[in-house]
Amino acid sequence: MLESIRRLLAWSVDPVKWAAECCGWQADAWQSEALYSRRHLILLCSRQSGKSTTTAALCAHRALARTDQTIVIVSPGQRQSSETFLKAVKFVRPSLDAFG
Repeated sequence: MLESIRRLLAWSVDPVKWAAECCGWQADAWQSEALYSRRHLILLCSRQSGKSTTTAALCAHRALARTDQTIVIVSPGQRQSSETFLKAVKFVRPSLDAFG
């Protein structure tokens, strides 16, 4: 029980650790920097570099770690927003399973 609490606390302050240990996703260096960012982000990246996945991980972690926040996913098209939302759900599910 105590180990579960320690792990939960570690995951709540370290999104990169959470993504790797709980969700099985290893962030690249630039993705880790984005996940640790405490400011608004503008990502200038090539196609297929992982922007949606990084954004989804960030949204999921913030939603789990900071329950007083509202997360809004906005993009030029509904398809893009839906894709990011579904990726975020895939990040949230292992967390819910880990702590029931």
